[in-house]
Amino acid sequence: MLAPKQRDMQALLERHQKFWDLEEVDRPLLVVPVDVYAPTKRFCSTLVGGALEPDAVDAAVVMEEYDRLAAMHEEIGDDYLVAAEPVLGVPWLEAMVGCPIHVSSTGAMAARPVQSPQNIQSISVSPDNRWLQTSIDFLRAAARHAAGRYPVSVGHLRGPSDI
Repeated sequence: MLAPKQRDMQALLERHQKFWDLEEVDRPLLVVPVDVYAPTKRFCSTLVGGALEPDAVDAAVVMEEYDRLAAMHEEIGDDYLVAAEPVLGVPWLEAMVGCPIHVSSTGAMAARPVQSPQNIQSISVSPDNRWLQTSIDFLRAAARHAAGRYPVSVGHLRGPSDI
C-alpha cells in the first residue's frame, strides 16, 4: 500500500490565492469533484423522513466523511479544498428564517416560504435562533475535528431566492 500523501495546505491556499488574484501560475486550478454529497447522504441516512428539527442534527455523524474526502483528494492530488461544513443538503438559511424543513433519505428541503415576498423586510434571524446555534455548534465541532488538516466553511447558505 502506498503511504498516504500529506497535503501542503499552505501551498494549496497560496495556489488558489495566486490564481484568483490573476497572478502568473504554472497551470489553472484543477478540481476533481468526487462524492461531494457523501456527507449529506450519510447525514440523511441516519434520520427518519419527515420534519427536521435542529436537535436532530449531529455533526459527529459526518466527520469521518470529511476525513475520507480529504484523504481522497490528497491521493488524487488535485487543488480541491475539501471543507468540513454544516451539511450541504440542509437548507440552513431557510431553516433560520422559519421555513419548516423536511428530510428524506437523500436530502432535505424547505417546505414553504414563511412569508409572502411583500413582507421580506420583516424576515430576520436572532442570535438565539435554534438553527443558527446548531450551525455554529456544527462549525465548532468540525473545527475541533479537522484540527487544521483541512478547512472549515460556513457552507452554502444559498440566498433570498431560496426563501
